[in-house]
Amino acid sequence: MPVIIMKKLKLLKYFTAILILAGCQSQSRYVTIFPISPGVFQYYLTPTEWETDNGDIEVSVDITYRNTPGNSAICNISLVNTARQPRSVSSAFFSSGAADYPLENIGRLFSELENSKLRITSTLPGLSLEELFASDSITLTIVLDGIAYLCTPPELFIEYKNQVLDDINIK
Repeated sequence: MPVIIMKKLKLLKYFTAILILAGCQSQSRYVTIFPISPGVFQYYLTPTEWETDNGDIEVSVDITYRNTPGNSAICNISLVNTARQPRSVSSAFFSSGAADYPLENIGRLFSELENSKLRITSTLPGLSLEELFASDSITLTIVLDGIAYLCTPPELFIEYKNQVLDDINIK
C-alpha cells in the first residue's frame, strides 16, 4: 500500500510541475503571452527591424503590454546610426493615418559609443495601443538629434500586432 501512495505522490509532483510550466506562458514564435491573473495577460512583441526613410539609421522596436484598464504599453526602441553616434530622441509617435499616438516618458536606457547605438524606453497608453493595432496602416516617426525619421514596420510586426489584437478581442 505505501508503495502505491509513493508512486501516486511522485506522479502528482511531476504533473504539478508540468502544469506550472505550461501555465507560465504561451509563446508563438514572435509574441510571448504571460498569464498574470484571471483575464489579465502580458504580451511581449519581440524586436522587429523597421524600414526608415534614411539609410544611415537602423530602428528596432519591441513592445510589452498588459491588458488591464489604464495600463500603458512599454515601447523600447534601439537606434543605430552608421553616420554618427545618436545622442537623444526628443519626440516619437506612432501614426495610423487617421490619428497620431505620441510616445510618452521617453528616456535613455543606454548608449554604446563603439556601436553607435542608442536604446530608449517610452510608454504608450493602452487604449492608444489597441486603437493603433486595430489600424491597417502604421508608421513611427522619431525625432533623433533634431532630425525626423519616418519608419515603417515589416510584415512580421503586422503579424505580431494582429495576433495580439485577436487575443485581446477574444479575452
